[in-house]
Amino acid sequence: MPIQDINKNEFKKLFEIAMDVAHVGYWEWDIKTNDVLWSRQKIEIYGEDADNYKPSFEKFLNVIDDETKEIVFKEIEDVLSGKKDFYNLEHKIKLKNGKVVWVHEKAFLVKDKNNKPIKMIGIVYDVTDKILAKEKLDLSNKYAKHLETHDQLTNLLNKKSLFENVDALIAKKEKFSLLFLDIDNFKMFNNTYGHIHGDLILQKSSEILKRLFSEDLLYRYSADEFVLLLDSSYDITQALQSIKLTFMKPFTVSGIQVKINFSIGISEFPKDANSTQNMITDANTALQIAKNMKNGTALFYNSDMGDDIAQQHFVLEELEKSVKNESFIPYYQAKVDSRTKAILSFEALVRMQSNSKVIPPNLFLGIATKNNIINDIDYIMLKKSLHQLRQWHDMGKKVSVSVNFTTGDFNSMRVFKLLEENSDLLQYLTIEVTESELMSLNMQELQSIDALKNLSIKLSLDDFGTGYSSLQYIHKLPLDEIKVDKAFVDKIPGHKKDEDLVRIIKSIADTFNLKCVVEGVETKEQIDFFSNLGIHTIQGYFYSKPVDAKTATKLLVDGL
Repeated sequence: MPIQDINKNEFKKLFEIAMDVAHVGYWEWDIKTNDVLWSRQKIEIYGEDADNYKPSFEKFLNVIDDETKEIVFKEIEDVLSGKKDFYNLEHKIKLKNGKVVWVHEKAFLVKDKNNKPIKMIGIVYDVTDKILAKEKLDLSNKYAKHLETHDQLTNLLNKKSLFENVDALIAKKEKFSLLFLDIDNFKMFNNTYGHIHGDLILQKSSEILKRLFSEDLLYRYSADEFVLLLDSSYDITQALQSIKLTFMKPFTVSGIQVKINFSIGISEFPKDANSTQNMITDANTALQIAKNMKNGTALFYNSDMGDDIAQQHFVLEELEKSVKNESFIPYYQAKVDSRTKAILSFEALVRMQSNSKVIPPNLFLGIATKNNIINDIDYIMLKKSLHQLRQWHDMGKKVSVSVNFTTGDFNSMRVFKLLEENSDLLQYLTIEVTESELMSLNMQELQSIDALKNLSIKLSLDDFGTGYSSLQYIHKLPLDEIKVDKAFVDKIPGHKKDEDLVRIIKSIADTFNLKCVVEGVETKEQIDFFSNLGIHTIQGYFYSKPVDAKTATKLLVDGL
């Protein structure tokens, strides 16, 4: 049968099928009576039961918000007035179950023989998937655009934005400062807890910085480096103080307490440079020198810093070669019983061997610490000291050895493996740790101290009294020994305050049943003073300077 011969009923049936397949609803609205006719599909799109639902124009208005109502009425008015040929809208509706659905409604006007509008006939279909896909695409494009100027991890402005904004500031020819911030010892956090934890520290640090400074002044430059741009309205000294005081307070990341410091390098426009690259280079130069000083150092750039950087790079290269070749060597300084002159133990002090020269620690330890090489050095020193200790014991010299630990050593797997391999020597091993290092230990590292004690290792608090919280560590930690710092020894005898301080330290040691060692002793008068106090374990040049293993062995054999 030719298609033009399809009768009205057949066409209506085909129309119904098409509406079902396409999930398109049909509707009519009588303009005079306000009555409506909705097809089953439209009722279902509107979230209702087609068998029991009686549609009305009011019910349609109930599922759209006030803003959409205004748009609908405006669209109807435009169609009725002849401004538009079709009613054509996309809008959202809220179903009775609370779900929000987007629909597209399109309709035309039916007029009587007098050209008066009598009804509107239209279709509706669900376009929620299309709208959500478009929103997702728009959001994705917006995020991609955002990432052109912002760092993905911290949501701070990125390096590209930094260069553009410094260019703009220089073009204005107004004074400003560029502060390069670097988290001290950040590699240690990554090595200890993993990179995910390190990322969380970066995020938390950026959040804290955003509480101090406007977001448009802060940039993440790379890894653990941030940049702060401050115009002349800011007092740089106050800004630095604000950063320092804020980050003195530890914060918690994934249940772990973290305390960080920033080393900071500062360049100023136009005093130091007149280009973006030079501003960044100068601030970075100052930063590199600050990083090789004590934690939390801030330095303003000056033109003499280039030579210092070259020297530091040379030392760093030597350090990296020495780690690879394990060419660090222990020098041993004796701890002596002043009553018998017997050597009780040795402290292993690090030296670096380079081109047949022995380099003292003051020339490289700071750089090693700032560049996260210190734990490698500690491991090499522990390894060589245990080897030497075994040689002395094989000779029948049951002397002890103390080694220095820093943050990151206490829960190092390779350190514990090495200790387990030398378990028979551990009762003769003392670990010395300074108060400043103890303060930077996290909870897990403090707990690792108990594990070390269970291996029969002794724990000594070095440089006692030079900080401000020694007593809390004596109370909390399983210490065996405290060492009186050289700073309190130099003016003894004859300096009452230092003498009184040492008496207090000795009293504390007695109270907690701790051994007391004095370091930096150089005169017979000092020996007599400490002997009268009942302190007989002495370390210092009076008995022996730090010496190589061969000389230390000779001291053991021949005596002092």
